[in-house]
Order: sequence, then structure tokens, then C-alpha cells
Amino acid sequence: MPALENDTLAQREARPVPERTVRASALSQALRAIRDELVRTDPLPVPEAQNGARRFTVRVAGDLSSRLRAYRLAYALYRQKGYVAEDQRAMVVEPYDAQAQTFTLLAEDEGGRAVGTVSLVFDSDARLPCADLYGEEVATMQAGGRRLAEVTRLAVAPDCGGEKQLLVRLFNLAYVYARRVMGCTDFVIEVNPRHAPFYRRALLFEAAGTQRPCPRVNGAPALLLRLDLDLGEELVACAPNDPLIARTLYPYFQEGRLEEELARRLKAQQRTLTADEAARLGLALRPEPVSNKRVALRSLLPEKATERGAG
Repeated sequence: MPALENDTLAQREARPVPERTVRASALSQALRAIRDELVRTDPLPVPEAQNGARRFTVRVAGDLSSRLRAYRLAYALYRQKGYVAEDQRAMVVEPYDAQAQTFTLLAEDEGGRAVGTVSLVFDSDARLPCADLYGEEVATMQAGGRRLAEVTRLAVAPDCGGEKQLLVRLFNLAYVYARRVMGCTDFVIEVNPRHAPFYRRALLFEAAGTQRPCPRVNGAPALLLRLDLDLGEELVACAPNDPLIARTLYPYFQEGRLEEELARRLKAQQRTLTADEAARLGLALRPEPVSNKRVALRSLLPEKATERGAG
């Protein structure tokens, strides 16, 4: 499902800044590809809690109660945008929620109110949600040996009082879990095209498909984006010394030396739904995947598509 975030994060007034010399490296080439967009926009400072910003608690939605709060928050925010039809259950629950590996975060403010959520769906025997619209693009990445995690059901309450701070925290924890615990190589995400510039300049996603109507959000337009997590790791490491990277959200991610502890804590909190919990959500519980279909997908792809994915 395309991500939802406060429009103010994606719509900023342009402001020209001086040209900068970019290093000739894989990192600088990636930055140069989006440089024109980055340098036309304001920086994205994230307020620190001690400077008056709201404090948030983010945890894995491992128990049924937490999952219900995450699903209901997503429903309320998506309903406001017209992305989902009215539902008596007032929840956004998807078949992938029955998969053993699906990972959901829930953020609460100081008063205990649910204000943010994001889910990760992992590359396995089951199709990624975005493969419904972008099957060929996903298959090409998989055939090239990429292990994908789809970022989905991202929602942040616009009145939470610290949208950027919370968005950074959600993405940072999702990144650590996908990279350190699950060994993923790439994020993929479906977004509304008008939000794509924010993801490109703030997190350095790149387009991975063309704009298409998405039935899961009442036909609203969607665009598939991709982020190489190797690039993300290098960005976090280089952020303190690179003024161009300083204009992204990566300077606010936890340093690599802290990621191992974060990964350990996140893994400890992750829990699979029981059969009874799945039934209460109207889901059929899916077992832990034992393999993936990259080999089969490779044999189904045209030779040229396979060569592009491998390059």
C-alpha cells in the first residue's frame, strides 16, 4: 500500500543553494543523480527531544493489542485521504500480516496515543504486495540476486507534533531490522507520485517503475521506488563530513556502532501471530517460508531482462 505522510514533508518551497563539488565514487554518483532536486530544497532538520520536540516511543507491534492499534491508526489516516473504503472493523489488515516474517512498528506519543506505524514485508515464497502492480520490475530485481523488503502501511499522524523526528525514527529502525536482522539488500516502496520528490531527496530512493493506478488505495496513483541499503549504510557513515548528505535525513540515523544493539532488541520483540490471533483478524496463518522463488523467476524472465538485473 502506498505510504502516507504529512503533505508538508513532501511539498517544500524551492531555494537555490551554491554548487558543490561531488567526489568521484559510487556514492557521489548516486548523489549526483538526484543532486538537482536536493539543492533546490530547504534542509530537513529533525528537532531533538531535549529542544522541545515531542518524545515518542517506538516498539515492535508483536502482540495482538499493538497490532490492532497500528492497523486502526493506518485506517484512520488512510480513510482521511480517501485511500480506503469504509470498513466496519476500522482497520487496514492485509494478507501479508499473516506471514511469519512481516514486521510492524508502532509509535506512541508521551500520552500513549498511537501516532505512527510502518510495516515491512519480506522477499519470500509469498509475493510482495507491490508485485501486484510491478511484477516484472520486482522479478528483475530478484533475478539479479537482490533480497527485497517492501516498506508499506507507513502512516504518521499529522498532529503528532514532530513528524520529521518520528519519520526518521521509523525509517531508521526499519532499516536496521531489514539490513541487520533479515539481511536485505534493498527497500522497495509504493508512494503517491506527489510524495516521490521527498523520498528521493530525503532518503535517496530512486524510481523503479512507472506511475500506475493502485486498486488497493481506491485507484490512487502509485509509483515504485527503490533504495539500495548498501548506499544507506555508506550515507550514515559519511553524513558527518559531507554537506550534501547533511541535507538528507541520514545524519539523524543511529550510528553503525549502535545498530547491532538496536537489531538485537528489535529481533527480541518480534513475534509471530498465533492461529487464534490470525483468525480474529480474519487471516489464514502462513507458515515460516522455507525458500524463495528467485531461481524460478530467473528462468521465467527474458534473457535481456535477466542480464539487466544482474548488472
